[in-house]
Amino acid sequence: MHGTNRYVLSSQVAAPTHTRRNPLMWLLDTRTAQLHHFNSPEDVPGGYAILSHVWDEKEQSFQNLQRLCQLSAEIGTNPRDSASPKIREFCMLAERHGHAWAWCDTCCIDKTSSSELSEAINSMFRYYALAEVCYAYLGDVPSDCSLSADESPFRRSRWHERGWTLQELIASTRVLFLANDWKPLRSKSELASLLEEITLIPATVLLLEKDLSSFSVAQRMSWAARRVTTRVEDRAYCLLGIFSLNMTTVYGEGENSFRRLQEKIMKRSGDTSLFAWGQSATFLLQSLLPSRLQAKGRQSRLSSVAFEPQSAENQPWHADPIPEAHQHLLAHNPSDFETTSQIHFTSELSTVDGIVAESPDENVVEPTPPQSKTLELLSDFPIFSVNPYGFHAHVPAFELPSGVLVALLLGCYKSSDNDVLGLLLTPVNPADESPQPRYRCGALMYTSEAEDDNPHLDYAGACRTIILHDSIRDLTGRDSPVTVRWRDLRILHETQTRILPSATMSHFSLNEPLFSPIRIPDAGSWGVQLREDCKIPRGWTGTPPLALTFNAGVTVLGTTFPLVVYVGRCTSPEYTAWHQGEAFGPPWVITRLMEGGFAAPIPQHSCPDDHVKQGGDQRAVDITHKMYSDQILLFLHPCPLNPGNTFILGFETKLDSNSSFLRRLVSWR
Repeated sequence: MHGTNRYVLSSQVAAPTHTRRNPLMWLLDTRTAQLHHFNSPEDVPGGYAILSHVWDEKEQSFQNLQRLCQLSAEIGTNPRDSASPKIREFCMLAERHGHAWAWCDTCCIDKTSSSELSEAINSMFRYYALAEVCYAYLGDVPSDCSLSADESPFRRSRWHERGWTLQELIASTRVLFLANDWKPLRSKSELASLLEEITLIPATVLLLEKDLSSFSVAQRMSWAARRVTTRVEDRAYCLLGIFSLNMTTVYGEGENSFRRLQEKIMKRSGDTSLFAWGQSATFLLQSLLPSRLQAKGRQSRLSSVAFEPQSAENQPWHADPIPEAHQHLLAHNPSDFETTSQIHFTSELSTVDGIVAESPDENVVEPTPPQSKTLELLSDFPIFSVNPYGFHAHVPAFELPSGVLVALLLGCYKSSDNDVLGLLLTPVNPADESPQPRYRCGALMYTSEAEDDNPHLDYAGACRTIILHDSIRDLTGRDSPVTVRWRDLRILHETQTRILPSATMSHFSLNEPLFSPIRIPDAGSWGVQLREDCKIPRGWTGTPPLALTFNAGVTVLGTTFPLVVYVGRCTSPEYTAWHQGEAFGPPWVITRLMEGGFAAPIPQHSCPDDHVKQGGDQRAVDITHKMYSDQILLFLHPCPLNPGNTFILGFETKLDSNSSFLRRLVSWR
């Protein structure tokens, strides 16, 4: 294995891409850093070492190492001596530990070949699982630091935040962590408890004591929720091994890659926790509680009013629509699963009390006997599938008086095997009386507190799921028993991949007048946009002034404060200037919070205090609500097309509260 012939450089280095057959795996000779190919990881004599790391700005590529080896062969030097510091140190360490072969993703994949890149990405989990040892190089951790100390460099290392290192940590049998000087720190087995604290991955997974399949889809997704990748597509590709999937890689498809991943999971698994992401009700609605737990004097209900126009009379002014990204069945990215670490799934949960079976006569429903009836006896089980018109779901569900449907995610539970999670569904068109109306996910939740027989309606927020405790047979809806039956549903899905504008750019329509006093960025730039019932007239240049209501605001303890921006141009002769034969006064801006559901009349501005400064300006709006204080800042940046006369809006909020409890109750929209 360690014969002298390994010191002699081979002239048969990796051949040019266009003349060779694509191998399964390229490996580095640890003595020379030359590339050799093998048909499979199992074919590598003596096994191999593998590197896990965070990519630096410049890394040695496959082609670069090819050229280096060819040059070294010509002049008779060892190419390892001229390799990048990371490759050189990695090979030297592996050689000292007795490994003849080594693999690194920077230089052992020919990324100019799409087929080879796709093959390597789909094989990555297997590469790490079959390696003799995985060296986890932490370039931002010194060798003399205390690993477990609060805010230690080890805890803060970027390695824990990257998407690809997730499967590298989980798949590898033996992981040795290395400091930035390549000195060993500790092994994965020694640090399992600390790694669980940092990554939220159970130690039983890290120690390979429990199989990945014993954890729900939602739990595995939650491990990746806070991790990032350089390419959007890699947020999906880095999870292929976690779910034992293979998928064609298509760089350029954007967020569609994560949707394809979820569709693959949906086809392979009956795990309904895939749909249990997003906001969940913070407490059980009274209309869904078992009757014995209902509290006198307190009522709760669900409403589908969020999907009616904002001007609808029965919609409270503070009822923000459910976020568009949460109305679809599948998530947009792993971060949507951040709160699902405690959502479990079991295929053994085959008994559900209170489900009724469809009889041959569709108008007649036979109730289930008091004893449990298994899904096998019902000859039915949950099915989710995708088609060009949306998602088809065959699930047990029941309807609330408001029209909201609660679909039971069978086998999906939280904290107790007796819990059942329900997915809230609202009709896309409430007037649709077709046999299979379309639904979208989520509903608005309201609560009402009765004081002296005078109920007070309070908006509690938008949510996707709800936990149903105990037997479904005990559920009531407005004091009336609900009927759970199997239904075939059509659920909305996104028809095309979203294209997200850069948050660093100020996007605006070039159809707007050049001398408009303000320009409003796209929603993707600042996360805010004009409400649908508030439009800027075409050709408007500042007069008459307008009241612009934005969906930006602060939600505190169930109350939302929308922001109103009054804007116009000063018409006072003292401040008016002539440009291209027209008189233009300086733009002025006044900010207010909407109160009582209606914007106040446009106020008279004060010269020159309300005028926007030439170099840019900002406005502050203070909020005080119960135990909470906040401040919205509106920034006005000079527009590069017309600086001095036109300004671009930007928003920011600053939290003044020091209470972590209150921070959890506050959402910046």
